[in-house]
Amino acid sequence: MKRLHVRLLSILLIFCFSETSHAETQHLVLVTGTQQLGHAILSQREVRKIFLGQGLHKFDYTITALINNTDALLYQVFLQKVVYMSENAYEQHLLGRVFRMGGTRPPTYMNISSLVNALREKPGTITYMWEKTAQETPGIIIIGKL
Repeated sequence: MKRLHVRLLSILLIFCFSETSHAETQHLVLVTGTQQLGHAILSQREVRKIFLGQGLHKFDYTITALINNTDALLYQVFLQKVVYMSENAYEQHLLGRVFRMGGTRPPTYMNISSLVNALREKPGTITYMWEKTAQETPGIIIIGKL
C-alpha cells in the first residue's frame, strides 16, 4: 500500500514539474496588428484595465482587448499574470460590467487565424500570445512582455 502511495506521488510530481517547466519556457507577450500601436508602451495596470473591459484612450486610439482562447494553458497563464482572477471570476466580472454599464464584453477567439485577422482589421485592438507564436505570425507586432 505504501509503495502505491509513493508511486502515485511520484507521478503527480513529475506531471506538475513537466507542466510548470513547459509554461516557464514560453513567454506571454502583448501584441497588436496595428502599426500605429507598434511603439506603444502600456503599463501592467493599463493592460489589466483594458482586459477588464475598460477601453483606454491613448495614442489617438481607444485601445480595446481581444480575448485569445486558442490555447487552454495560454488562457490560464493570462488569467493569472494579467487579470489576477480565476476563469469564473473573470467571466462574472465581464458579464457584470456589461449589465451595469452597458456596452459589450471583449470578443473571444478560439481560432488563431480569426484572432489575427481581427487584430489587423480593427485598429487599436490588443491581445496576448506566446512569444514564439507572435514571432512566427506575419503582421503581428509585439508591444510588450507580460
